[in-house]
This record gives sequence, structure tokens and C-alpha cells, in this order.
Amino acid sequence: PMSDFTGSAEDVRVRHLIQGMDRKTLGESRKIYTISHNVAARLRRFNGLEGTPLYPPVRAALDLTPGLYGDYIFSLNRLDTAKRLDLLLDALPYTPGVKVVIAGTGPEGDNLKRRASRLGVANRVEFAGFVSDAEASRLYANARAVYFAPVDEDYGYGAVEALTAARPVVTTDDAGGVLEFIEDGTTGLVTQPDPQAIGHALARLASNVEEAERLGRAGRERVKDITWDRVVDALLA
Repeated sequence: PMSDFTGSAEDVRVRHLIQGMDRKTLGESRKIYTISHNVAARLRRFNGLEGTPLYPPVRAALDLTPGLYGDYIFSLNRLDTAKRLDLLLDALPYTPGVKVVIAGTGPEGDNLKRRASRLGVANRVEFAGFVSDAEASRLYANARAVYFAPVDEDYGYGAVEALTAARPVVTTDDAGGVLEFIEDGTTGLVTQPDPQAIGHALARLASNVEEAERLGRAGRERVKDITWDRVVDALLA
């Protein structure tokens, strides 16, 4: 489904044409599955079609067996504006002593490094770049918590990966599909998309390992039934 946008009359005509094609072709399906309630809601809104959420599991190459609750906040993302890693960096002045490991590559990498330097927090941020599945697994499994706060995410693999590793997730109330897994005070902490609010949430978990463990255990329980067997059984039923 296409997102809202303003454009020329020709843009609107093309959008309506595509939506009509989507309604016709998708409407011929015996059943429609979506990767989240968030995507199902878009399908209903833009195309008038009903979809059934069916969550895909994390990559089999990741070993997300929970480890110790370490002393760093982890984030694994493509480094682009939609993932809002700038908010994470902007939050660090409100979190004295909290360390962050950011893994991933993307067009915003250099800008984020400059931002960290400008904010005076570069000594607390490790930009790990591309990491192997084995290294990603280690970083997830031993983090204190995971930051994952994209804008209106379709699904949110980063959140599901974190919860599988029993790591609580700090996110925002406009993160879209992520909020189907992260409940404030139950499987993570949900704040407004505001640096100070995010900083306070990060500091809260950094200073309280017992709370991180409690939220992490509940998170792992929340996603334990997201398996390929469940997906295949639904598709073949």
C-alpha cells in the first residue's frame, strides 16, 4: 500500500490507478497475509482489503541465546534517517556514562559520527560498521538493552531479534509495527520521540539490571511462538 503524499494531479491519478490495480489483483487472493497489524491497517486504509498478520521469524543464522546483561546499549540498523539513530545520539547527553554500540552501514554513517563528536559523546559510542551474524548475535545477547525506534516501521525485525535474545527494547510511540511487541514497562520502554525522554529510558535500564532482566524475560516469552513452522502451517492450511 502506498503512503499518503501530496503531489500533482498526475501523481494523484497514477496513485489511484496503482491502488485500483492492487485492489483487483490482491482481491483475487483466497487469503491475504501481512507481516504485521500495521501493514494490515495500511492495506485496509488504502486498498479496502483485509489482511491477516503473520509474523516472520528472525534469520536462522542468528544465535540469540540470552547472555549476560552487559554495560552497553546496542543498535543494529541500516544507517539512514528513517531509523532515527540521530535521536539515540541526541539522547546521550542525558545519560551520563551510558555506552552505545551501533552496528550497520548506510548513507548516514559519516553524519552520525560527526553528530556524536559535536555532541561530545563520541567517546561513549562505538560505530561497529558491518558485523557478521556471529558478531551480531554476541552483541545482542550481551547488551543491557536495545534501541530500536524507526519511523512507522512495517514490522520491526530489530525488536523481534532483541526480544528473542531477552533484551528489553527502548522505542518510541510512533514506531509502527515495533509497538506490536514492545509494551511500556512489560517488554521494554516506550517514550515520545524526544531525546530527553529516550535518554531517561536508557539511563533507567543502564542503572537497573534487575529491571532489564525482567523486561527481557517477558520479551523472550512474547516472541517465542514466532516460528517458520507457524508461518508454513498458516500458508498451507
